[in-house]
Amino acid sequence: MNITSSARQVRLFTKSDTAKLPIPSRGLLIATAGDLRVTDMSGEVVTIPAVPAGIFPIECTKVWSTGTTAVCTVVLGG
Repeated sequence: MNITSSARQVRLFTKSDTAKLPIPSRGLLIATAGDLRVTDMSGEVVTIPAVPAGIFPIECTKVWSTGTTAVCTVVLGG
């Protein structure tokens, strides 16, 4: 997947320790900077510290509620 091209899908989501994102991400819209805990495309869970506000290019399947202090509710995919 080429994350330098524009998104084809946009969905709202709620951070969750159980539910996956509604679509696989190519990026997340970060409204407020903070730590971001995600499950990447290979299934690894990782916490990325101090993610800045703005569009953050990342391919992931889940944004965890526990361990995520960044405010993000929009996933860019496709």
